Amino acid sequence: MIAPIRRLCNIRFRKNDLINVLRVERDRKSAYNVLVTLAALSFLNNNENAKCDPSVQPKNGFNSSPIPNGSSKNAFYKYKDLKAEKKAEEGETYFNDNYEYLRIISGSSNKTITDEIGGLLGVGVGECKLGKYADGEISIYLAEQVRGKDVYVVQSGQKPVNDNLMELLLLVSTIQRASAKRITAVIPYYPYKHHRRGRPISTGLNSRFLLSAAADFGHCLEVMGVDRIIAVDLERPGSANESNFFSPAVPVETLLTTKLFAHHIVKDIYSPEYKGEIRVISPSSALMKKAVMFASTLSRRLPKANVKVNTYIHLTARTGPIDVNTNELIAGSDVEGKDVILVDELIDTGNTLSVLSKKLRALGAKNIYAYSSHALFNNNALQVLEKAPIDKIFVSNTVEHDLQEIEKYCPKIEVVSIGPQLAKLIYAEHVRSADIFKEEYEVQ
Repeated sequence: MIAPIRRLCNIRFRKNDLINVLRVERDRKSAYNVLVTLAALSFLNNNENAKCDPSVQPKNGFNSSPIPNGSSKNAFYKYKDLKAEKKAEEGETYFNDNYEYLRIISGSSNKTITDEIGGLLGVGVGECKLGKYADGEISIYLAEQVRGKDVYVVQSGQKPVNDNLMELLLLVSTIQRASAKRITAVIPYYPYKHHRRGRPISTGLNSRFLLSAAADFGHCLEVMGVDRIIAVDLERPGSANESNFFSPAVPVETLLTTKLFAHHIVKDIYSPEYKGEIRVISPSSALMKKAVMFASTLSRRLPKANVKVNTYIHLTARTGPIDVNTNELIAGSDVEGKDVILVDELIDTGNTLSVLSKKLRALGAKNIYAYSSHALFNNNALQVLEKAPIDKIFVSNTVEHDLQEIEKYCPKIEVVSIGPQLAKLIYAEHVRSADIFKEEYEVQ
């Protein structure tokens, strides 16, 4: 690996050539490769003679001109980001419709949010035909030229989970074999979250064999050749969460919906002059940090309101799956006559929100609202939530929902789209890495 880098560093070279060398060697996933990569990137960052090739001209509305003298690279990107965000707010797209360096490919699980992302970016959704053979095997035909392009594959891990996961793996493999420059898997709902509820295998030696299906899925994505992961509301580091299931060679970025929903709830329910009492409740101690962040944003948007955080905890010592009926609020009398907002991560069958909302109503809560990052609505969840004493439930569209079914069985549920946030994140990631794909550097 040293020889090709020395050879590239001692002559005039294009930055793309060095990136290609690093891309090939990175597949070995060795510590030696990490050190060499850092050394190469340090050379590029510290070389004062590197400059943009004036012969490279932008092919469309994307600004690929050198960074102006006297301004930092970060300030330059910040200026471009703000300019693009302002255009997006005015109804314009981030890129022209003939922009050729970025491609969005959709799986079959959540085409609604993929179409929204492609529309906001202005590049649309790439043509990819998905189907199944008579025996159930997945058929993929990529009718899109992705050679040398930055490709984002959007696929959620909703029902049927295993089919969607296999489809994602085969999509990544197909795009990798089609010579894409970089592949990013956008997984709005990262599947196999139930690993936390499973009972680990135990022995008679007071030890446990740790296992996680989510980690195994992460390894599968790495082997298929994914370069980056973008997901929504992954668990925070510290408790064997999804973001730690990938090696350092695969950056994982999670979009947090806490502030988005806090702003939306304030706009939808409260006025800026609201002076009442609000209690933000976490269904368990594991979600306490999320509830605190939500309450902090709420306090800034409602400066005259008295916003406090509370949580349910398990007072009964027991092993195995936790019975939500045994959860108790730390300060039960604190919710009497006050508005309550339940901050959850995942709605599966709706039982948790139903049981806890009934407890809160019995304690004298005035208005009860709920917010959840992901909503699967399995079994008869819609009917369960409709009967629960919750005034309004806010969920995201990380999982594709049947809006007509929601309106029919539980009209108090409101689906908030995170498409604009994902489009903005994809834009920022692509633009800040655009020199890998478009701009050519040379050393004198």
